[in-house]
Amino acid sequence: MGFDVALAGNGIEALAAFIESSFDLVVTDFQMPTMDGSKLAQLVKERSPNTPVILITGTDGETVWKKVTKGSVDSVIFKPFKLKDFQSAVQGALASGQGEQGSLGVG
Repeated sequence: MGFDVALAGNGIEALAAFIESSFDLVVTDFQMPTMDGSKLAQLVKERSPNTPVILITGTDGETVWKKVTKGSVDSVIFKPFKLKDFQSAVQGALASGQGEQGSLGVG
C-alpha cells in the first residue's frame, strides 16, 4: 500500500516503539503475548487520542467488545478478511489527514 511500517513482536515492544516515535496509525492483533491488543489500544489512546487504532482479531465479536475500552479502537477487522477490507479500514483511518510518519503493526 506504500506506507512505511514498523513492526513489533508483542504489545510491550509496540508501546515502547509508539512512545519513542510518531505514528499515524496503529494496527494490532487482539491476542498477543505480554500485552493484548485491547490494552495496547487503550494505552495508545491515553497518550495520543487522535491516533487511529485498528484491531485485527479472529475472536468472536462479543468477546472483543467486552474487552475493548470505549473509544480505544477506531475499527475492528475480523479474520478471515479480504485485503480490500483491510485497505479500506487503513485508508478510512488515515483520511483525517494525520500526516506522513508511518504505521505501527503488531502481532
